[in-house]
Amino acid sequence: MSQFVLTARNTIPLGNGGLVEQGRQIIVSVNASGTTKDNIFQTVAGKNAVALAFGQQGIPATSNFMSTAKWEIKPFMIKF
Repeated sequence: MSQFVLTARNTIPLGNGGLVEQGRQIIVSVNASGTTKDNIFQTVAGKNAVALAFGQQGIPATSNFMSTAKWEIKPFMIKF
């Protein structure tokens, strides 16, 4: 399983009047091999995992929000 941290590059206005604040982080777990930070928004498993994580945070899982222009993506590393 691959895990990634998506960090909002800028404040992102949501359609319902809410906001995703700049710097907000969302952890996404993708249960498929071959998913990388560069293709997470292109693979079916990556899109499904992001949609699930976004849904839990109240962010619409649309192409407007699922973009590398809006999110900095890094592998998730557990710090001890």
